[in-house]
Amino acid sequence: MITDEVFRKIEGMLYRYFKDKKEIERIKYKIISLEGKKNRLEYILSTTDITLKVSISAVNYDGINVQTSNTDSLVERELVREIEKIEEELVKTVKKILKLKTKVTLMEERISDMNYILSKLSDEAKDFIEYKYGHEKTLDEISIRLNTSKATESRRRKNIVKDIAKFYNFCETKLKQKRNFIA
Repeated sequence: MITDEVFRKIEGMLYRYFKDKKEIERIKYKIISLEGKKNRLEYILSTTDITLKVSISAVNYDGINVQTSNTDSLVERELVREIEKIEEELVKTVKKILKLKTKVTLMEERISDMNYILSKLSDEAKDFIEYKYGHEKTLDEISIRLNTSKATESRRRKNIVKDIAKFYNFCETKLKQKRNFIA
């Protein structure tokens, strides 16, 4: 037997599990998009063939100091600026990709226990969990979809949550033992 508090916690974990799975898919799609952007920027940098005339002028100490302007042409400076912008954008894109990949890894690690638990359940239980917590359907909608009664689905829900609680050692007896140990 599990308490109402534990029941709510397990259900919260199931809702978060499906929320995280959806978020992982969204982030993976964004990573693919950013990888494409990175490839395009790398292609632009690799195929841009610009040779700038480099003029090195030596310092002349013989004459009077005269303020001179930059010897590069305006066009050359603009080209260099544009290339630097592309390089900066490439660096930002790579950083975003790495951050998102790290986030996906952490989220996948967080849902790994629930993945394992759900893999051990029956197909009927998996279907129920998918409808209830993944698609957030009501018990009435689930009973219509699975061609059962609402009471059957309510019992199924309680049994599934109880089984998941056992895996996480959230059973009431364990909680009582912990409380007695602490007191």
